[in-house]
Amino acid sequence: MRANSGNDLEEHKRRVVRRRGIPPVHDGVPRVHARRTRKLIARLRPDLRTGSLALEPGGSVGAEAPTGAPPLRVSARLKAQAGASLCESLLALGLAAVFLANAAVAVVDPAAFTELVSASPVGDIVSGGWVAPAIALNDLCIGVALLAAHRVRWLRPPVLAWSGLWLMVVTLIKLTALA
Repeated sequence: MRANSGNDLEEHKRRVVRRRGIPPVHDGVPRVHARRTRKLIARLRPDLRTGSLALEPGGSVGAEAPTGAPPLRVSARLKAQAGASLCESLLALGLAAVFLANAAVAVVDPAAFTELVSASPVGDIVSGGWVAPAIALNDLCIGVALLAAHRVRWLRPPVLAWSGLWLMVVTLIKLTALA
């Protein structure tokens, strides 16, 4: 082994850091945290999404890259994902409000729901006094789940699928009740 192999390894690490655009370690913070911080900054702070952002040694965000550190680059794909995530969050919160309001109406005025279901051909299959409480419970569960999915990301796809399926059933009942 050569005597300067440690220096070669350090030089190799510096080249990799420069090539990948990873800021060097500051104050013992590993590079993986720096990457997560860049993604978080890009997603949560749209006003800081410029091509020359970098982490300063103290861990704060600065407008210019510190000397020797490569600038943070925010790709168009990441910007589009952040915008889509915002739209998806607004959709989920709006749906949660609709479902929670519908659950409250089902508790206050259950006759409207039972009349709608009985006027539909589905009413021949589903009848009884349990329809309005079931609708209220389902809408309440969907509304709460949509609020929870706002924070718990892995919960979002199944809850959106559940709410979409329920909305299709309600649409079918309403359209068949009109005929």
